[in-house]
Amino acid sequence: MLTYVKGGGRNRGVREAQGKYIMFIDQDDYYHQGAFELVYKHISESTNLEVFVSDSAYQFKGHESNKLQLNLPFREVCTGWEFIQKNGVILAPWRMAIQRTFYEKYQIQFPERCRIEDVDWACRVLYYAKRIQYSPILLVHYNKAESGQTDNMYRNIEILRANTIAGNRTLNVAETLYKDTPVQQSIRNIAETYYNYSCRYLFGMFKSIKTKRETIRLIEVKKSRFPLVNFALRHTTLFCIVTNFSVPLFRILRMGRRWMKARRYED
Repeated sequence: MLTYVKGGGRNRGVREAQGKYIMFIDQDDYYHQGAFELVYKHISESTNLEVFVSDSAYQFKGHESNKLQLNLPFREVCTGWEFIQKNGVILAPWRMAIQRTFYEKYQIQFPERCRIEDVDWACRVLYYAKRIQYSPILLVHYNKAESGQTDNMYRNIEILRANTIAGNRTLNVAETLYKDTPVQQSIRNIAETYYNYSCRYLFGMFKSIKTKRETIRLIEVKKSRFPLVNFALRHTTLFCIVTNFSVPLFRILRMGRRWMKARRYED
């Protein structure tokens, strides 16, 4: 239930907020000790910073890490478009401190009553930002949980469909808000990445051919830069059959990949 109210809860929080900057955090993560002081100092020393992007540490339960996930190369104040060109699209709301007046001026909101609500939201924040900056301050410890949406995407068809619909919303942002901008393709690439996730995770899910076909048909592109997506779109029935045979292998490989990733992020 919590995944469905996250967007609405965040929107309500913004409406109630009174401070100069707003921040978000997920229920299973926590702030690094002393990080608020560093973030406050950085923002206070900057001139009218609309969006400040900090960093996070990726970790698994019982294995705390202080290793930065992003450690981005470009750290000067710039526009959102320039930020995308130099650092890519940063999606996680919990890495950001956003000026409340800027947020309210452009009427930015999370989509409500849906899963995976922060992808197109982040693209809108970056579109409007005229003064954004990244600094390698460890703000949030991001706990990789077994109950997380990404880890359960191949177990839950509704999460997988929500992932595809998030890609559709992001594609719409690319084709409308970012139309004819230098970074339109970068936003479109984000949408297609989510389509690729959906097709890839179908390999770990045993469902009827009909159910899988319905999921693939949600994808709102006819051609993708990802070969897997193109194959799924052109040979949908064959793709669905193949993915049902691959389920045991997919789950074994995913367990191994998760173990290797946990080792990599340990200090």
